Amino acid sequence: MVRLNTNSNTSIKGALSSGKYPLIKSCLGKYIKFVLNLSNRREFDIVKMLEMKNGWQMLESLLKRVLLILGISCQELVRSFGLKTDLISKEPEKFYDIFNEFMTIVKLHEKRFEGFKKIKPRRRDGIRVADFVACYKSNKYAIEIKTIRQSEIEEKARIKPGLAYNVDTLKEMLKDKLKDILYLVKNQLDATARKERCRKKLFAIWIRRKASLFLLNLKRDDYGQIYNSVKEDFPSIDYFLFNGNNWYPQNP
Repeated sequence: MVRLNTNSNTSIKGALSSGKYPLIKSCLGKYIKFVLNLSNRREFDIVKMLEMKNGWQMLESLLKRVLLILGISCQELVRSFGLKTDLISKEPEKFYDIFNEFMTIVKLHEKRFEGFKKIKPRRRDGIRVADFVACYKSNKYAIEIKTIRQSEIEEKARIKPGLAYNVDTLKEMLKDKLKDILYLVKNQLDATARKERCRKKLFAIWIRRKASLFLLNLKRDDYGQIYNSVKEDFPSIDYFLFNGNNWYPQNP
């Protein structure tokens, strides 16, 4: 739940300059100040997160964990993830592209993945690559992360205007969305696997926004149906990971 705060701008600026959250200030301070100067700042996911109960503490803790896992400095994190360049965007949901990368690192580390390396885009030859490589036991993985958001067409999944969504319809829509992006994802993973000599490929999917929230509560078998549908067309992708917890075909 987002706290109602009539003086949100001042509150966020005060917390940012308080010294209590040094990692947020170092890594995301420029982005937060950029957003606070926009007229539609309340629409931005970073503002919604910072207005949540314990939002600042949660984000500071996440950044600390990511820095420890990667074994890098704040400056390296900012540079590697484009926190002062790519993140400076007027797209309200842009923050979760970065946030979900951080969450994936943490979730994979909990499974004992190690040796994470952020992959730099190959701008010279125009070949798009995956987000990371990491190692699990004796295998090196190419890892791509995508966030799936709500689209206007999801309103068609409502049983009636303003009422609940039809979960079966949402599942079909999620399948279609995945298939739309999987050709690109496959090429990114293939390119990275060749360049980095990876034996395995992993696609991490994070589902966002209103209609998609229904999918967060799907049973494991429902995710399995979605996985089986898309896996048929993309057999070279070894693992699919939904929302950081649901592995297919199984835990590596």
